[in-house]
Amino acid sequence: MKKMVIALFTLSICLASGNIKKQMDDLMRSLQYKYQISGPEDLYKLKTQQTPQHGRTASRDMEDLVGDWMMEEEKMEFFITVGSDQSIPDIMTLMAMVEAEGSITATASDYVAELTYLLDSSIMDDDGGDDCDISCEDEYNDYNDYGMEPSDIYCECCHEDYPIDDICEDGGDNLNLEFEGIADMNYARYGAAYATDGNMVYAICGADWDSEDESTVYHTHGERYNPGDDSWEMFGENLLQRRYTTAEYVNGSIYVFNGYNGNSASDTVEIINTTTGEVTYSATNPYPVWYGGSAVWNDKIYIFGGNNGSEVSNRLYEFDPTDESWTRLADMPDSMQTNGQVVNGILYTL
Repeated sequence: MKKMVIALFTLSICLASGNIKKQMDDLMRSLQYKYQISGPEDLYKLKTQQTPQHGRTASRDMEDLVGDWMMEEEKMEFFITVGSDQSIPDIMTLMAMVEAEGSITATASDYVAELTYLLDSSIMDDDGGDDCDISCEDEYNDYNDYGMEPSDIYCECCHEDYPIDDICEDGGDNLNLEFEGIADMNYARYGAAYATDGNMVYAICGADWDSEDESTVYHTHGERYNPGDDSWEMFGENLLQRRYTTAEYVNGSIYVFNGYNGNSASDTVEIINTTTGEVTYSATNPYPVWYGGSAVWNDKIYIFGGNNGSEVSNRLYEFDPTDESWTRLADMPDSMQTNGQVVNGILYTL
């Protein structure tokens, strides 16, 4: 660059005449203006200027940048030295993506083939073949600290090491009920009384609807179910017609109470011997109703609630089968058509 400027400057001096002189003067002024040259000292300054560096440095604090930094990926490699040869399965081979080492010869009636692909189905399992793929400690802490219900498999997988007695010992899986159909009854019936002696299930009386005559058909018999062979047999004949009735089993007999007979509530207690089927009667009910409840405790039967056609009852009676006596107890707080059971001496009405 320096040599070119000097040559042009010298040429402009030597040819300072005519048209060429004017052109050279213009060129010289242009170069002087562009490079700001007014004398030899400016040419020296131009020589000593350093060539600009294309690199760039910055001392800016990273905290001044707008936004957050996040680790996208981090890799770590390590080597393990063992004292014997090891065989590491190839995941692509186990998934039948590439041929395995060796082969199996398959012979059929019309062909022979070499099987060279292997598929390990266990690697396809979502839980790796472990049915207890949960964090027992986390679920235990969540239940005790925050009241969060544990998963369905907690009792099976975790209760031994992290016991939650409130759920597991009380049947934590009771919500997972399975229902199974059994044999049909001999007669369709509604409003029947039901009882059990621990071996058989008894269905007594009740009614059905005759769609042709559009009338109620009362059943004056019962039947019982044998779980051992999944069968029903007729049991009890010539019973009093009644529906919305109740029954309880005590010491070899079934006691049938209350119920609607088509006109009013029945005041007769039927006593059916479960061994012989013999029926006896006790017309002693002091307050007959229908839609009432019954329960057994210490070989005594408790009758409560119900409807007699004019009012809903809140009465509670105790019936003693030994002498067929009735004792009125404290009335329930509310009048209701209900049922219930006795547990540990306490009557629960539902």
